[in-house]
Amino acid sequence: MVAAFTQLSKDPDGGQTLKLKIESSEPIHWVITATLEGGDLRNFIKLLLKPSVLYYAISLMLKKSAPKNVSTPS
Repeated sequence: MVAAFTQLSKDPDGGQTLKLKIESSEPIHWVITATLEGGDLRNFIKLLLKPSVLYYAISLMLKKSAPKNVSTPS
């Protein structure tokens, strides 16, 4: 899955918007395009800064996963 901000443009109200494109190829290929305004970004940042979300994100980054496809000699 690939997510990228593709462009910064002006909206009709005079503000600026970010265009976000999310593309996936597994199990099927699909693309989602969303436009984010300043209020959306502020709400997103508020959600990310909640202590419970920060703790969960940091614990996922620090968690060691078991190696895949480990074969044992017989």
